[in-house]
Amino acid sequence: MLLIGYVYGFFSHRNNLFPYPQAKLAYSNLNQDYSADQLHGKVEQADFDPNSVPAIEKGLELSTLISERRVLETITVPVLATVIDVGSREGFGEPSSRGPKGGLCSMGSSLVVFDGAGNGLLVEMNSMTIAGHISVASFENELGGEFVRVNDVACNQSHDPTHAYISYEIMYPDATDPLAQYRTVIGRINIQEFQDSPVIELWSSELTGENEAGRMALLSDSQFLITFYDTSAGERQANGLFGPEDSASLMGKVILADASTGGHEIYSSGHRNPQGLFVSSEGWVFETEHGPKGGDELNFVEKGGNYGWPNESHGVDYTSYRWKQGEPGRHDNYDRPVFAWVPSIAVSNLLRVENFHATWNGDILISSLKAQSIFRVRLDRERRVEFVERVWIGPRIRDIEETSDARLVLWTDDSKLIFLSVAADFLAENRRTNVTYTTVPVMQPCLTCHHFGPTNVTHMAPSLSRIFSREMASDSFKYSEALAAQVGKWEPETLKQFILDPQSVLPGSTMTYQAESEDAADDIVELLVKLGNMNE
Repeated sequence: MLLIGYVYGFFSHRNNLFPYPQAKLAYSNLNQDYSADQLHGKVEQADFDPNSVPAIEKGLELSTLISERRVLETITVPVLATVIDVGSREGFGEPSSRGPKGGLCSMGSSLVVFDGAGNGLLVEMNSMTIAGHISVASFENELGGEFVRVNDVACNQSHDPTHAYISYEIMYPDATDPLAQYRTVIGRINIQEFQDSPVIELWSSELTGENEAGRMALLSDSQFLITFYDTSAGERQANGLFGPEDSASLMGKVILADASTGGHEIYSSGHRNPQGLFVSSEGWVFETEHGPKGGDELNFVEKGGNYGWPNESHGVDYTSYRWKQGEPGRHDNYDRPVFAWVPSIAVSNLLRVENFHATWNGDILISSLKAQSIFRVRLDRERRVEFVERVWIGPRIRDIEETSDARLVLWTDDSKLIFLSVAADFLAENRRTNVTYTTVPVMQPCLTCHHFGPTNVTHMAPSLSRIFSREMASDSFKYSEALAAQVGKWEPETLKQFILDPQSVLPGSTMTYQAESEDAADDIVELLVKLGNMNE
């Protein structure tokens, strides 16, 4: 046997995904046929030098900021992911003082991105260059107060192709009520004059607690939906009501804001922490929100609806097996979620796919923070869930957008843009990305016992799939005491030494195979690193 022990899990996010030169070369060769409109042409990892890339400025080519390219396996289509590290350069990608936020939106060939600190980029997607760069935090606002953060960004081609909209927070530290020191504001920015555009304030809330939500979606030129967090954490107010059920409070609500009048009304209530909001072309409103311990939700939101929080939740208290306000894990008396995650995945924003690929079109894509994945949800005609497919990405994903050229763009908490497109070469040849590796001669001794599928009781040895992503000796295989006692994950160099001499690395190991040479061990590890990167 060659390798011992692994269980399915997450791929560790690393800055250097290609520590071995041969794996780097193989990866570049594998993707050499992709054209420029499929994520900016041929970019080899060897060309990426963080110290040589210029600062964020107008005219900068984003291809100089590419830090990673890999193919993601999904059930129906291979997906090429290109990671652009815009946050690695001075002047962009800063979190706000309250943590990472921000978002993105697209219209035509333009992509608008804001970090939490209020720095904005306008990206021209045909040339993949930065067409403008501004800072909202430096602008004086008409309402006074201190800028806190950008919560969301929205565009709408059909309503207003020349403007982007941002949802942001202002704090008033001297406000009389310490529980009401914040305003949530909707502002407008002119895309055609992005570099010099002021932020025009269209609507602002009354003073509230800090709004951890602030997601926004357009209904018309002047009407917006915007979400508010339940700052009471499910506790009753002084008036005896829960914030989300109090018509005088914005807490735990989706609000319909009217920029033409400055007024607003409650669109729906009973929400905990709405982190995603999307309006389809038919006018259907979808929302995602964080539950407590368990119970993250996907909701189909209708005007006047009450979605139960805090009276009902599929989650429970963080410190017990119960829910303090009702039956634990039940949601029977209010508007029910379309789907709920138990345990929680920390949902973020969502969209409905229009043009990415025929097998995905019409599906809901939901991004996530804790799960570091996107979830593809298929709904039937009655909006019941048919299936949920998880696609692991790596970092915490804050926002997701579909562009007019059939790409998806993700905004992450570590200030990266991840462009997803169909991996056309793999799809045209109808081949999985890992097929090549299982037939490489250097792997044949390993595959005498090992395999690349889920481990079961009939296997002679555990799976080699994603071996650097998972804890040692944690699947259903019966391991030696030496390996079963290990804690942590394999590192490439440690695995290489184990392949060369198992007993010197783990005395008492039952593995008897040893690589013939250091070069052979290098080749095996390089292929496993590459396979893990491609499949995650």
